[in-house]
Amino acid sequence: MPEALHHSRRPRRRVLLGAGLAALLPGAMAQPPLRIVVPSPPGGPQDKLARLLARQLSVMRNEPVLVDNRPGADSAIATEQVIGAQPPERSLLITSTVLALGAVQGKFHFDPFTDLKPVIQAADMDLMLVARADLPVARPADLIAYMKAGHTASCGAGIGQMFLACLQLREQLGPGLTAVSFNGIAKLVTTLLGGHIDIGVLPSSDASGHLANGRLQALAISGHASTGAQYAQLPLIDATWPDIDLNSYMGLYAPATASDDAVARWNADLNAVLQREDVRRTLATFDMSPVGGSPEVLKARLRQNRAHFQRLKPLLDAEGR
Repeated sequence: MPEALHHSRRPRRRVLLGAGLAALLPGAMAQPPLRIVVPSPPGGPQDKLARLLARQLSVMRNEPVLVDNRPGADSAIATEQVIGAQPPERSLLITSTVLALGAVQGKFHFDPFTDLKPVIQAADMDLMLVARADLPVARPADLIAYMKAGHTASCGAGIGQMFLACLQLREQLGPGLTAVSFNGIAKLVTTLLGGHIDIGVLPSSDASGHLANGRLQALAISGHASTGAQYAQLPLIDATWPDIDLNSYMGLYAPATASDDAVARWNADLNAVLQREDVRRTLATFDMSPVGGSPEVLKARLRQNRAHFQRLKPLLDAEGR
């Protein structure tokens, strides 16, 4: 009996010792990992940028920084994850103009202007108007002439700003142009390559490989990011259609409940990352250019987007979106 009692005490002593050691470790198991939440599937521009930033921040902060993909619902799923994150200082949302557009359309149960704190505008990204390889157009003027000749065509795009551009093109080119939305750039590219739609609006980084092998042709580009000499001869989209704004960007946001000190530290760390030459070289391969600056830069951009999309809301309402 005493022997049995002797053995039964050992595990309890080990458990108590383990608990005591854990309590001595600074922050041991007390905090969830740092994370960047992405409102799109892996492989897209937001995901590529998030993973680049996460790797750099992990080294800088000497702890893992996870990338958490939460696609769907026009970024609402990812955004709500960040708004409700606990503790709020350890989660960031990376997203684009879809945040302002969704707010203007009344799609969200939250207000991005009050439920999030801007942290930094990380990068600008060019969007491109492309056509299937065998469509007999090479520039915007050719597309205008093609439509005026009585042809019909289809314009495909992802959600948000890119699909809005297809609707604006339909206004300019006439009802012979059909706008088709895709939930994901990969599906859009596959459909274009298969010849099932005629033109598309997508990030230049997603088009570049297919332009190089001749399976797609570039008609015009937004031209706001530093995408290099390979696109220098392309017409700018807004030179032909001034009201079509395809200047896209990636911004990072914290929950509104995050402390100002935490936001300031995120901003400082991300500005430092964006100054690194190796990061800038990698961004160039994504057809992105670094921006940086204070949270006010991103806040002003968000407000500018809201004003632009509010002017175009009747167009979206007429489409039933």
